[in-house]
Amino acid sequence: MYRHQCTGELRGLVVYGLELIARARLGEVKLNEALDGLWEVLINIDYALQQAEKVHKNTGRNCPVTLEN
Repeated sequence: MYRHQCTGELRGLVVYGLELIARARLGEVKLNEALDGLWEVLINIDYALQQAEKVHKNTGRNCPVTLEN
């Protein structure tokens, strides 16, 4: 399984997920490994969004994570 050293940013997770898809389509990664990796990416994105929602609810500040540059 390929591991991604995430900096905690959603953009990095999305890029990693897209890289997994591209590598699987090129035959560089087995499909099951790519699906496992995408599962991990989605779980991590979900967690980051939950944490951002908690910060937003508790402080009233804008969410600290974004998909924009």
